[in-house]
Amino acid sequence: MKFTKSKTLFSLVVAIGCMLIGVHTLQAQQLTNLLANPGTNTDDSGWTYLYNDGPGTVVEAGAGYGGTAGLLTGFNTQIAQDIDLLAIGYSEAFLDGAPIIRFADWFKGTGTDVGDQYRFYIELRDANGDIIDNYASDWYIGTVDFQQVKHNMINYGPGLRSIYVTRQSWDAEYDESANLGSVLDAAYLSIGNHLLNANANTGDLSGWTIESEGGDGWNAREFGPGLYKYQTSYETCTKSQTIDLLELGYTEADLDMQPRIDVWEFYWGYDGGAGGAALEDTHFMNVELRDGSGNVIDAFQSGDLTCTADAQLLEATFSDYGAGLREIYVQHGGVDQEYWAGYYGGFIDATTVRLDFDDIAINVEETAQNNNQLSCSPNPVSVGETIQLSLDNSIQGTYNLIIRNMLGQDVFNTEIEKTTTDFTTNIAIPQHLTKGVYLLSVGQNDFIATKRLIIK
Repeated sequence: MKFTKSKTLFSLVVAIGCMLIGVHTLQAQQLTNLLANPGTNTDDSGWTYLYNDGPGTVVEAGAGYGGTAGLLTGFNTQIAQDIDLLAIGYSEAFLDGAPIIRFADWFKGTGTDVGDQYRFYIELRDANGDIIDNYASDWYIGTVDFQQVKHNMINYGPGLRSIYVTRQSWDAEYDESANLGSVLDAAYLSIGNHLLNANANTGDLSGWTIESEGGDGWNAREFGPGLYKYQTSYETCTKSQTIDLLELGYTEADLDMQPRIDVWEFYWGYDGGAGGAALEDTHFMNVELRDGSGNVIDAFQSGDLTCTADAQLLEATFSDYGAGLREIYVQHGGVDQEYWAGYYGGFIDATTVRLDFDDIAINVEETAQNNNQLSCSPNPVSVGETIQLSLDNSIQGTYNLIIRNMLGQDVFNTEIEKTTTDFTTNIAIPQHLTKGVYLLSVGQNDFIATKRLIIK
């Protein structure tokens, strides 16, 4: 079962970089690359230098991924950004749902020894600046070609308020007089969106598979400093991403719960100096939900849509599609109405794929009427660690403690003996449990209390 629609949402305001406003304000924002100046196409503004040994860094035209500008590093370079998520408009409620965080970066070696070293580090911080989760990559070794490195973070629990990202490079030649370290380009950080490089703000097409490059091919058109939108040409242009959900960290049990899937993007026409007569460019979007063998279990096809001067919202929502989901394939494209050489086709921006488990978990949890009497900490917790479970009620005696996965299957069962009103005990998380979302229930006769438990 799915619901789709296409509707005009707002007038295009080029002067402010086509900011997305209206009913999808938060959704549009969440898919934005959260990093300032991710492609360093003109300078290195937005980045804080932690180390800048040797001659410093240089922004060099044509040195980056896809022929854009790139950041040439020195002997030892480490740059960082600290993103305050509340300051840019995210709500605490949204962040407490632990939406997926995706990071990607491109690097390559340079100089006579291209084996430069590169790594990245991510910290998720709460309102006090304390770390609630973090990831430090291995050291990657450069080659003559660009390599993409990626990492995803889910199930990190509530409390996220800021994200701190660092990128570091060491020069293989150990030359402190020249920019012979890694070339960095097209960094990407998003929250809540399962796609990489959902907009074109890295100034290139990184993250996408180019399926057809009709006419003069795809373009990442600059609207202003650091503001880019995808644009098609005078023959059909098509690109896609395939999202491997297991690779992102979801379990088969998570996916078999059939979370609601929302896919959307914005599109509009480009007149190109034709006096308003050439806005009716063509746009299309196709989405496939696939099982582990690549078979399609549900799909959406928009067909050919006609662009206007206004940005239009195209949506597809999937639910009740059955068990077996393992991949999501998203394809979009279009063609220029005028058939002019160059780039006069329509624009595409803010493509988003979201998985929503909240309705599933909330519906299960609401069957328990005594949830406020049960608490467990820490939550999230790692396998093998111990949680402190507290149960504050007047009923003493033997209780059953059950941990269930999102399919409702019991994965752990034990008994606890409650001897006081304000009761606390320690429970070790079993080694056989995998990362994911679970429901922990404590019950006796007609009493039951349930909490969501996140294992990271």
